[in-house]
Amino acid sequence: MTTGYEPIAALIELTGLSQRTAINLLQRGDLAGRKLGGRWYVTREQLRKLEDESTNN
Repeated sequence: MTTGYEPIAALIELTGLSQRTAINLLQRGDLAGRKLGGRWYVTREQLRKLEDESTNN
């Protein structure tokens, strides 16, 4: 796996999004991530931002 990225499962677990919705957001560029080897990954920075938003609300 690429350094600085986590599997999309981490995003799904944190946000409760469906897999399809999470992939759509990554494809559209609404969330930072990339597809590598047929699998989707989200940046660790993006996950930290989402965690911060969820704890602040």
